[in-house]
Amino acid sequence: MSTFEQILFGSEYLSNVQKFYGWSEELARYSLGSMANSMEQLQDWRVDAILQKDREHALGLTGEGRALEVGFGTGSFTVVARRRGINMTGIDYTAGYMRVARNLGSLAGFPEEELYSIFRQGNVEDLRFPSNHFGLILSSGVMQFVGDLVSAMREMLRTLKPGGIVLLDSPDYRFPFEAQYNIPWIPFMKKEQAKAWLEGFERPVKGLDYIKYVSLPQIMGVMKGVGFEILEAGTLVPESEIPRQIREILGPEPLDAIIDDPAHIYLLARRLKREGVASHGAAFKITARKPLTQDERG
Repeated sequence: MSTFEQILFGSEYLSNVQKFYGWSEELARYSLGSMANSMEQLQDWRVDAILQKDREHALGLTGEGRALEVGFGTGSFTVVARRRGINMTGIDYTAGYMRVARNLGSLAGFPEEELYSIFRQGNVEDLRFPSNHFGLILSSGVMQFVGDLVSAMREMLRTLKPGGIVLLDSPDYRFPFEAQYNIPWIPFMKKEQAKAWLEGFERPVKGLDYIKYVSLPQIMGVMKGVGFEILEAGTLVPESEIPRQIREILGPEPLDAIIDDPAHIYLLARRLKREGVASHGAAFKITARKPLTQDERG
């Protein structure tokens, strides 16, 4: 077993896998082992993409520029980014993830005193950083857990330098798929119906306390509303696929006949589980910029 696997197994990641998937501890450990084996290769690819954005927008991330990862999870991306010369800081709300990240940073050779400035516990709705501080902020798979999206976007805008870039991606809940549970999902189900659905799939319902539905139009609207300029936005699967994917789950029955009846939802979920029906969601990706001031435009 690698040291990274030991770090993950001793963290909240193990309980989180069990919380959403309902897997046995043995299967959860197998999943985390696979994650550990591919982690650095995956993060190298992501760092390449960030360096490309750095070149496109002259952010100076390998010089004096600063970058922030919101929701660092294992901390592996922040570690790999710093090893490749990016001045990256990470925040995460979960104290258990802090221990994972700092242990991983120590394994990568960073001095202990430096780890407390690299990895900080924090909330994107109240960033404890100066205004106009970062050249780039990125967040992957986090927006569906944020309580107040408007506050989060305002804080990211405030702490970005003028001309700075924010990169966001998260599951788009218009698609009939739930990314945390990794199962088909009727879009935007209310909590009572979602509980019946999860019971039909024999999954734990506890994860519902953490998930909030987000979508590309919603996040773009919030970002524009607080003052961001959207440069690029889209979903990894065409939005035109949404009706077909929903039909594959529901069959011939109209959505209105199902959605208000938890018993009907439960039976549908049982059938989908029994038949092994799969669905595929799509993440949305957004690249946005903090506009330059009038003086900076010249």
